[in-house]
Amino acid sequence: MRLFFLFAVLMLTSPALAQEQSADDWDKRVALSKRMHEIWPVEDKVEKGLDDVARRLREEDREKFKTIMRSSMDMEVLEKDSVDAMAQTFTAEELQTMVDFYGSDIGNSISSKVETYQKRLEPSYNQMIDKALMALRTGNASQTPPQ
Repeated sequence: MRLFFLFAVLMLTSPALAQEQSADDWDKRVALSKRMHEIWPVEDKVEKGLDDVARRLREEDREKFKTIMRSSMDMEVLEKDSVDAMAQTFTAEELQTMVDFYGSDIGNSISSKVETYQKRLEPSYNQMIDKALMALRTGNASQTPPQ
C-alpha cells in the first residue's frame, strides 16, 4: 500500500514540478534573450536590412522607401516578438553561450565582420545561382556541377 501511495504522490506532483521547471526555464530564456537584444538591437538589424533593400532601388527612391518602411513598423512589437522568438528557438544554455560570446570583445568583433564576409562571398554565390538558373531555362539542368 505504501508503494502505491508513493507512486500516486509522484504521479500527481511530477507534472506540477515539470511545469514549474519549465516556467523557470522560460523566464531564464526570456531574460537571456533580452540580454542578447541589448547586444544585438533589433532596430540596428532592421536599419541594415532597410539599407540592403534600398540599395536595390533607384537612388531617388531610397530615402522615401526607408521612411515609409519605418513608419509602418512598430519597433516595440518587433522587439517583443524577436525576444520571444529567440527564447522559443534557443535553450537557456545556448542563449547564455551567445550572451557570453557576442558580449565579449572578440565576439563583438566577429559579429561586426559577418556582413563584410557575406558581401565578399556574394558575387561567387550569385554567379553560381545565375548559372543554375540559366541551365534550368535552357533545359541543361541535368548537367553535373563543376568539380
